[in-house]
Amino acid sequence: MSEKENFPSAETAPLTKEFVAEKLKELGHENPEVRGLLIQWETQEDAEIKRLGDEARAEGKEFNDAVAQNERAIRQASIYYHAGYKEAALDALDQARMDAGSRGDNELLAQIDKLMDQVEADEPLLL
Repeated sequence: MSEKENFPSAETAPLTKEFVAEKLKELGHENPEVRGLLIQWETQEDAEIKRLGDEARAEGKEFNDAVAQNERAIRQASIYYHAGYKEAALDALDQARMDAGSRGDNELLAQIDKLMDQVEADEPLLL
């Protein structure tokens, strides 16, 4: 069985951040299949955010796309951190932090600051 056959496809099962982090750590970010997994995970996350937003709006509820995207960035940072890519994790968190700051979301800013402190101190991320 080839390595590629060990990767789930979007049709068979959703990718988990744990699986993507494991493959990223095992094979490295330069591996084309891992890059494909990262893109597939991002696409899957974006589709889920769109689905949740569409459902909420159809039910007359509010849905904050920007907050959902920030939460996705936090999950992405978790992938990078657990795979050993500390700088990439900090970059993802910094992007989310800048966005949250521009919206004045102090609660999310505090959460992101705490996560950034954990990454910088090489502590386990509590997500």
